[in-house]
Amino acid sequence: FGELISPQGRVNRLQFALYGCGNLVAMGVVGFAAQALFDLLQPPLIMDIGHATSMRRFLILALVLVGLIMLYGLFCMTAKRLHDIGLPAVTAVLMFGGTLTDAVVTFGNAWLPLEGELADMLTIGAYILALLFVIALIVWPGKAGENRYGASPGTMEAEAVEG
Repeated sequence: FGELISPQGRVNRLQFALYGCGNLVAMGVVGFAAQALFDLLQPPLIMDIGHATSMRRFLILALVLVGLIMLYGLFCMTAKRLHDIGLPAVTAVLMFGGTLTDAVVTFGNAWLPLEGELADMLTIGAYILALLFVIALIVWPGKAGENRYGASPGTMEAEAVEG
């Protein structure tokens, strides 16, 4: 578990792809469960409207926290994959461009008024860039042998450092 919450070290293409798929499945399960809970908290099923509203607020907060934890794990795996290629973790900003653009468009209207087609185009463009970045990380081979971020994943030296 400790290796999932640390951006240090390296992972190969397969490890990155499997973690990404697992993360997508986990997000889908969380989203499905959240939708089911929201449906259960609708007024016809719960008579106390105030209680249902409080439960919905708590559920939204819990979903935001779970989402942030999952994003952090994804950032750590992306940083490790970038390290395997020989690039710094800061490059991971490209992967989260869509999420960051979405946040700016959604919450930043007070200081940066973006609306309509421009906002949609920026968000879609950022998500396309992120998708291309992920594909590149899966296809691009890592550096053979040790680099400044550690031993090549799957080698005896890497396992000795992790163990």
